[in-house]
Amino acid sequence: YQAYLRGLEIFGDLSKPSMYQSLALFREATEADPGFVEAWALLAAAHLRLYWEEGGEVGLAPDPTQVDAAKSALAQAEALDPNSIQTLLSKAYYHYYGFRDYSSALIVLGRAEALAPNNTEVVGLRGFLLRRLGRMGEAADALLQAYRSEPAWLGYNREALATLVYADRCAEALELKAEVMARYPDNNGILDLSAWAALACAGDREETL
Repeated sequence: YQAYLRGLEIFGDLSKPSMYQSLALFREATEADPGFVEAWALLAAAHLRLYWEEGGEVGLAPDPTQVDAAKSALAQAEALDPNSIQTLLSKAYYHYYGFRDYSSALIVLGRAEALAPNNTEVVGLRGFLLRRLGRMGEAADALLQAYRSEPAWLGYNREALATLVYADRCAEALELKAEVMARYPDNNGILDLSAWAALACAGDREETL
């Protein structure tokens, strides 16, 4: 359990050392307790995230064995508890990160939503998938809900703001921009995003993130 918790602490850090370390920690947790469903599910997610960040997003990931390893870990999680929220989330990520199959990921995510409709990660993932499918208004609604549920997480601050701009909901975007800048006044990424949002909402669509 301690290995699992340490893995969770760094799972959101997308630096390569942290991604490999979280993967190793989730593997350690499964070896210590083969019945630990959440550890198996997050081991699958860790393999998938590594694959995605190393090029899977654009179809150029150098190591497709990461997807095979994720499939194996996910099978263990499903055998233990196919209706675990973390198992369903990892299965959605399997379609998303493993194959860029956003529609299939949404179908799986619907099962998680039926069990935990207010789970922040479930809601946030729906927003990301809808955005990939070009459904910007729905994506903005989902990411705003995730942001309101977990306003301290930088990712939802950033992604809710960007998606409101993509959805041409500039009044809401500029209002959120003020909130986000007040929360992260010294974050260069937020400052850059806020400047882009202001330019985009002023009509300068040549500027892109």
